[in-house]
Amino acid sequence: MMHKYLWLTALFIPFVIGLTAQNTKAQVVAGRKTILVWPNGAPGAKGDTPADKPDLTIFLPPQAKATETGVLVCPGGGYSHEAMDKEGYKVAEWLNSFGVAAFVLKYRHGER
Repeated sequence: MMHKYLWLTALFIPFVIGLTAQNTKAQVVAGRKTILVWPNGAPGAKGDTPADKPDLTIFLPPQAKATETGVLVCPGGGYSHEAMDKEGYKVAEWLNSFGVAAFVLKYRHGER
């Protein structure tokens, strides 16, 4: 079962590294780096507000603890919001405590 997820991680990490290299408007806050998923505008965006701009916040563990493992964290929220702090950032910090890199996705919601 574990092998099933390893190939997904192997594909995802280079994608994130590519996004980081391309995005010159990355924001770094308290050891976190936030990048836009689509730096030139998200497909189908109906506006230019923060809600129209999906991003990825990268949480890297301390170098001494790093296990070379990463997890994509997609916080829930009942189709109306994301529980970013409780189900996103706190989970990422918890994963970092075990040496696991975490990538927290802030995604868009459909029309309400």
